[in-house]
Amino acid sequence: MERRVVFNNYGQKLFAFKARLCCDEKEIEVYAESCYCPDEARAREDVAFKILDKLLIQTGHSICDFNYRKLCVAQQRIDELERLLEAESKCERLQSELEVYKKHMDF
Repeated sequence: MERRVVFNNYGQKLFAFKARLCCDEKEIEVYAESCYCPDEARAREDVAFKILDKLLIQTGHSICDFNYRKLCVAQQRIDELERLLEAESKCERLQSELEVYKKHMDF
């Protein structure tokens, strides 16, 4: 498993993982990448579940409530994107307020 750390435009630390699982005997090779997440444990969990999902597909097996886990991951990603949109909106509002301030102060 490979760990990656990056910083977004707002200076927030984000984690992501890459994982690869190989079994030469059964000719199985599975590769997955997690989403970028501020919580390292959630990013690690994301890649683990993606690997598991791909492994189950390749072997023809399934877990009955695994879709629930996929839904949870999707909801977490939606929540993160909503927070990002709020931050971008706030940034744009502050930039427009700064422009108004600059006009009034003759900068």
